[in-house]
Amino acid sequence: MGNRDRLWMGFLLIAGVLFLGGKGHCAEPEPLDLPFMGEGDLAFFTDTAGFQSSVGFTRQEIYVLLDASQLKFRRKRKRYEAEMELSVSLTDSAGVVVNEETWKRKVWVEKADDVEGAGLPFRDMIGFDLKPGTYRMTLSVRDLKEKKKAVAEGDLRVRDFEEQTLKSSDLLFASGLSRTDTESRFSRYGWTVTPNVTRTYPAGGDIEVYFEIYHLSAPVEGADNTFLLGYSVLDTAGAVVAKFADQRLMKPGTSAVKTEIFSTGELSPGRYFFQVEALDRSNRAVHRVRRMISLARQREVVELSQEERENIRYYRDIRYIAKGSRWKEYRKLKNRMDQMAFLKVFWKELDPTPATDENERLIQHIQRMRFAENNYAAGRGKRGSDTDKGRIYIKFGEPSDIQYNLAASNEKPFEVWTYEEQRGVRFIFVDRRGAGVFELVHSTHPAETYNPNWRLME
Repeated sequence: MGNRDRLWMGFLLIAGVLFLGGKGHCAEPEPLDLPFMGEGDLAFFTDTAGFQSSVGFTRQEIYVLLDASQLKFRRKRKRYEAEMELSVSLTDSAGVVVNEETWKRKVWVEKADDVEGAGLPFRDMIGFDLKPGTYRMTLSVRDLKEKKKAVAEGDLRVRDFEEQTLKSSDLLFASGLSRTDTESRFSRYGWTVTPNVTRTYPAGGDIEVYFEIYHLSAPVEGADNTFLLGYSVLDTAGAVVAKFADQRLMKPGTSAVKTEIFSTGELSPGRYFFQVEALDRSNRAVHRVRRMISLARQREVVELSQEERENIRYYRDIRYIAKGSRWKEYRKLKNRMDQMAFLKVFWKELDPTPATDENERLIQHIQRMRFAENNYAAGRGKRGSDTDKGRIYIKFGEPSDIQYNLAASNEKPFEVWTYEEQRGVRFIFVDRRGAGVFELVHSTHPAETYNPNWRLME
């Protein structure tokens, strides 16, 4: 996966705002002038590209990008799995369904941490051989482990590549281009082309594009068997704002495959057309194709560090902080957007200085979570925050005094934590199994386990 497309939920929504709006004018009809955003319980994008196929047909590919962390993951054996169902239906102008397909995909991660907080980009693709024309496309994504579904709809304009004049495929924008000698769903003529389904790049970063040229005149011995390619970026009014060096290339035959990477340089964030012009020097045939892209501010394209991923998880983990009805209210929320809206209000309510930018209580919580995770983990798979010591530390912070008692001949190791600021409340933890895992066996706190005869426990 390319770093540029590691999109978490926030960026998907930002990109969605960029894409929803009016359409620009292009030199040729395009399958979808802009990517479509799914509407419903899941945020996802879909885009298309068309290529020459068998006689009378166009190979139309449909791409999907989904932040899989929105899905419900459940533990299965030694990993966590989510499963979704994708469905595409194509209807012609008479309302007749000409193609439809439903398929399932699984997404899995090794650790629950890999889902929490950060984006988990999932891409997929399906292709159809279609006659040129206009179709109505409906694409849906459904979470099979939870009742979540979203649908994207739009007009799919399938181009005709049969006419024996110079043409190119649709421009397929990529978030990764690499040579390959193996077949995969994203491989084309010796290249792995990872689709940039949102067609968004960071301003100042690189644009990656794949396309194919068709119907070059056949090379003739002794003739000028070359063709020219020119590349430019235009604003939405059609004015050229960036021009790249022309290329003169030898014809490999009557068709060619091209991949290119161009720097966006000093271009400002916004919408643009990326344009390719081709000239066959043998017969002076000219072809032009362009397609809309978006450039985003660098901060909008996010690759989260491990620390940032953890901070988001700590921000969302309020099981020891929220009380009574507030915790029940939060647990009932299944939609990530609703959860984040709840948390924003929840932490604001706990902020001791709401007039300032800093929320000292949130900072304290994150620091406690980090300390508990780093110091109280218990064996493989059990986080420090899931242990008794971790829970108490997150709730009450560092004890004012800790009494360490090593193993003696007639008793197991135990620790006594005292909190003077909490009216001298005490917590006693015992390593009952001798494995370094200390369990809470007695406390003078009214909401915790009370067992003054804890020493008699086996």
